[in-house]
Amino acid sequence: MTGASSGIGQATAEAFARSGAKLVLAARGRDALEKVAEGCRKFGMEVVAVPTDVNDPAAVAALRDPDAVMDFRVVWPARCPSQFRRSRGS
Repeated sequence: MTGASSGIGQATAEAFARSGAKLVLAARGRDALEKVAEGCRKFGMEVVAVPTDVNDPAAVAALRDPDAVMDFRVVWPARCPSQFRRSRGS
């Protein structure tokens, strides 16, 4: 889950953790991301926190790396902010 360190991303991560999901959390800020991951682990869930800037294609591709995410099933494709931009006139 990208954007997991605050706001809607954090709330969504916590909701999934409460419901029993294993999580791979991604966001730019390492400290805030780890704080959210620790909160999700309190629900007894496995959580991997991967500092990631979704504007960096190599960083997003690293989320697919099995060594980075252990044996988690990653739901792909990740949604990046650039995918939501509209061209002028649309």
